[in-house]
This record gives sequence, structure tokens and C-alpha cells, in this order.
Amino acid sequence: METRNIYWRPIGNPLRKYRQDHFIISNFKCNFKESEEVKLNDLRRTIVNLKKTGYNTLELGWAGHNNALAALPICEEEGIDLILQDFTEFGGFQKREPVEVSEMHIKEYVEKHKKYRRLSGYYIWDEPWLEDSLENAGRQISWFEKYDPFKLPFTVALPSYNPDFTWINGKYPSYVKRYSEMVNPAVFSFDYYPFGVDPVRDDSAQLDNSFLWLDLGIVTQEARVRNIPFWFYFQDLRVAKFRDIDFPMIRLQMYNALMYGAKALQSYNATGSACSPGKESERSVLKPDGTKGYFYEDTKNINFEMQNLGRTLMALESYGVYHSSEVLKDNDYFNENFRKNIKESGIFASDLPKKCSVGLFKDKEDNDYVLILNRDYLNSNKFILPLKFKVRLYEVSKNDGMQREIGITDKINIALSPGDGILYRLQDWKKESCLIEYFLEK
Repeated sequence: METRNIYWRPIGNPLRKYRQDHFIISNFKCNFKESEEVKLNDLRRTIVNLKKTGYNTLELGWAGHNNALAALPICEEEGIDLILQDFTEFGGFQKREPVEVSEMHIKEYVEKHKKYRRLSGYYIWDEPWLEDSLENAGRQISWFEKYDPFKLPFTVALPSYNPDFTWINGKYPSYVKRYSEMVNPAVFSFDYYPFGVDPVRDDSAQLDNSFLWLDLGIVTQEARVRNIPFWFYFQDLRVAKFRDIDFPMIRLQMYNALMYGAKALQSYNATGSACSPGKESERSVLKPDGTKGYFYEDTKNINFEMQNLGRTLMALESYGVYHSSEVLKDNDYFNENFRKNIKESGIFASDLPKKCSVGLFKDKEDNDYVLILNRDYLNSNKFILPLKFKVRLYEVSKNDGMQREIGITDKINIALSPGDGILYRLQDWKKESCLIEYFLEK
């Protein structure tokens, strides 16, 4: 069987200099308290085990100055990329008063740290909130890319469950627009943690009435319009008052992000600590001291899947997401702006079955891909999806990222575990069998 090679170019905001050349799986932080004394053995153990679990990037969220300095040489020695955050030197967090920073300070800071080859980016602002912080974040991005143009100047947007810009008061869409225009981010990252802080989610509906779908709709719409890569923070531990979560809840969030076109999956938080010291989750990928935790093996396996699928997904462009009718069925904004009838996609012949969602993709040569998701995180489901025409169907393997021909069919018939997803390529059935591999253009 013929195999065709298709080459893709690194992606990025056309108005910024950073370009992403591989699929990223990152973790938000190592240690909680900014003032915490450095524990070198724990820090090294955490970094080593994160890499073994399949993360290729470490973010130093809330690390504090001393921990940030300690992590730099360890990441260099262990061979894992680092997005550096240090509130004593630059950047900011939400509404908190930031340190005053000049362009000359950024220039000197970059020069001081240029010896670290695994330093892949600077974590400039965590959820800029006020007008001043939006302006400040955009200004610092410009300074960092002036003096270190090949590294990522990173920021992350607020989710809608903040107290000021919500769907209830109608201000969240305007926040997303202002963030996009004023910060002009290199990548469009945002976080949404549905188990514990979502204002409307209830267990009986799982995530079907969550405002997650509104947030994903508006953020990916804005990212697509501005041609900015979409990144997503998912929740893999207990936050707020929610009970400890189960792994299918994590898997669902990860595949859901892929379905919306994410080029990076960002864990909050594999090392077990959330927003309060001493309230570490009993279920996490790693324990706070860096030893293996409850989700270690499951996470190692799914990160392996994500990296394999990511080799194809980096070359694809998301152009449509469809849900079965029970997702936010009574929400006017969702119905008017984001609900789409999959029968109008030109591919599928009937409505989606309950708990099923589908994302549509194309590569630069118009090859068609579909990612099918089981939104049910409690139960396995079998889906039969009739097509409008016969296709030669290929599955993109989670085991090695290669394509496998399934055969000629006029429907997709699959069984998916709770929260699981699967990626297919659709080819005109009249054409000869042909596999596709994707490679970064050098």
C-alpha cells in the first residue's frame, strides 16, 4: 500500500514571532508556596517522573523565585522543556499587584538565562484580569519576543467562572475579545475545571449543562479568527469542594480538547496540589514529593496516546464541532452561536446519538478527519454514525500514530470506553488505498 508524506510548517500567531513545532503536554507546577524552601531532591524527583509519565514540558506556575532558579539546571540536565514563571522578576497573576518591570530589565533577564537550552518560554501572566494587566501582559510579551524571539511568551485567559466576566452578566464574550486584542497572545490558552468550580454543572447531567461548552465555543472561535494555536488546561485532581475525580473524567477533558483542535494539553495539576496548601488531592499523577501517585500509570498511557495522535493533529485544522442535542439544549446563546446540525456538515447523514460529539478536521491538502468522543464519563457507549456516502476509512492508531485501513463503509460503527475518543481519516472509496504520514517541514 502506498504511503504519502505530507509536510507541515510550525504554527503560531501571525502577529507574534513564536512558532510551535511539536505537540505539547505540560504540567502547571511543582511546588505550591512561593516562599517555600527549595527541596532539591523532591524537585528533581518530580521533574524526572513528569518526564517518565510523558510530559514534554514543565511550567513553573506559582513556583517562587528560589524554586524557579533551582528548576532551570535540573530541567537542563534531565532534558525537559521549561516555561519559566517568576513573579519577583516579571509578569503577574490575576488582579494581584505585579512587580514593576522595565524593558531594560527584561533584556538583562533574557541575557542572564540564555545559557539554558531547555528554557522554552516565559510564563508572563496567569489570567490577566484588569485593563492594566491586559496592557501590561501585551507589553511584556513584546519585550520578551524582542530579546528572545524564538521562545514562547506565554499567557492564559480567564475562564467564565470568575466573578466579573460571566455568561450570566453577559460580559465574558467581550472579555475574550479584549484579551485577544490587548494581549495578542502567542498561543490562545485558557483553563476550565468543571469538577468543583463550574457554577452550573450537576452530577445528573454530567457535563451536558456545563458552561464549558460556551467557553470552548467563544475561545476557539476567537483563536480561529486570529489564526492562533489553541491550548487547553484540563483538571486532573480535586479542586474546591468536589470529591476526588475518576480517570475517565480526565480522559474526557483531554479528548474533548483534541476535538476542539488543541495543539497543547496542559495539566492542572499532576503534582497533586491545587489552590490551598495542605489540601493535596488523594488522587493525582504524582504526590507532592514527586513519587508516583494514584493516576501515574493511567496518565503515562494516555500521554503516550496523546503524543501519537498529536503527530497527526499538529498538521490538521479544526473547522467544526458538533454535539448531540442534550448539550446546553435550553441555552439561547449556545443555540444561536455554537449549535450546529451535523447533517449540514456534508459528511454525516443523521443526528448524533446521545452523549456523542464529533470534531471535523482537514489537512492542507483537504484530507478529511473526524474525531468522535464519548462524553459519558460513567458508561461505555456504542455509536453508529451513518455517512452520506461511502468512504475508505482509516483509524489513526493511538499506539504508534500510524494509519490503519479499516475498509469501505457508509457508516462508522464504534464502541468507546467512558470519556474516550478516536480519530479517523475519510477517503473517497473509489481511490486506491493510501496511508498518510505527517512530518515537520525543515
